[in-house]
Order: sequence, then C-alpha cells, then structure tokens
Amino acid sequence: MNKQGFVCLVLAGIVVMGMVNAKADVPDWENEQIIGINKEAPRSTSMPYPDIRSAVTGDRLSSRWAKLLNGDWKFHWSPDPDSRPADFYRPDYDVRDWDTIPVPSNWQMEGYGVPLYS
Repeated sequence: MNKQGFVCLVLAGIVVMGMVNAKADVPDWENEQIIGINKEAPRSTSMPYPDIRSAVTGDRLSSRWAKLLNGDWKFHWSPDPDSRPADFYRPDYDVRDWDTIPVPSNWQMEGYGVPLYS
C-alpha cells in the first residue's frame, strides 16, 4: 500500500470514528432509534368464552367468567398508611360509617386527597 492510500485509509477511519462518537452523544429524547425506555411490553387483554360463537360476538359481560365491578363502593380515605383503619380488610369489618363513592371513578375527583393528573 502506498503512502497516499494509507493516509486516506487513516483519515476515513478518523471520520467514521467521529460519526460513531457523535451518534453516542445524542440524548435519548433526540435519538430516533429509541422508541421506548422502561416501557412495558405490549399485550392484549384476553377473555375466556364458553364457545366460539360467544367469542366472535365479543360481549365480555355475557361471559360467566367476567364480573362488572361498577356500582357504589364503600370508601374510607386515609392520608397515610399509619392512619388507616386496622383490620379493614376483614370481611366482618364494620364499614357502615364509611362514605360511598361511584365506581368507576377517581377518589381525588370525589373530594378525597389531592388530584394528580385529573
């Protein structure tokens, strides 16, 4: 290899290395090759149906394996874990004095706590 060819090869290597380093210095939010960081993998919601005909219609509420949770729920707001009622999770716990909120809803929009992103 002659001297001029060697110099061209070295210069080409320097240019390529400069381009590689320049690409590495791009912040993530400006890098078009990054489409997600700390992102959950995509998935679909699956629903079992007793037969193909029910699955084709796609009526989720007609499935015996689905239960709609909409309605009025008893609700007690505690601003921190230490002020929560003890044993509130027990089925025999008395919740008669608790407030009632509609579900689906957001307790912040019902007047409890501070609304975040609402």
